[in-house]
Amino acid sequence: MVRSTLTDDRTDSLLEMLEVKEAEKSGWIKAFKVKDRSLVNKLQRHLDLGESEAIATIMEMKADLLIIDKAKGGELAEKMGINIIGAVGVLIKAKEKGKMQRFNNHQLKPVG
Repeated sequence: MVRSTLTDDRTDSLLEMLEVKEAEKSGWIKAFKVKDRSLVNKLQRHLDLGESEAIATIMEMKADLLIIDKAKGGELAEKMGINIIGAVGVLIKAKEKGKMQRFNNHQLKPVG
């Protein structure tokens, strides 16, 4: 998780921010602060701040996989050689590995 998403003015609600901080505190997630702001600035020519920071962080960490749901960010990340998966893909993988008991692929329907 990119640190700025915890303190960004665009955070939907205080409750959401507190939930994220609690997840970080419990060790379930780990937040990172992007070091290469120039890469973020370049990416922001095409993407929003969150996507730009996520891609820059993945590159800095040399991580194996980026979880991203926005098509534009995912396409650019793939062009940059980054492996991606969406939130639904994570759920499907968890179900396949027996990490979730109640999940049905048919329950997920595209919206709008």
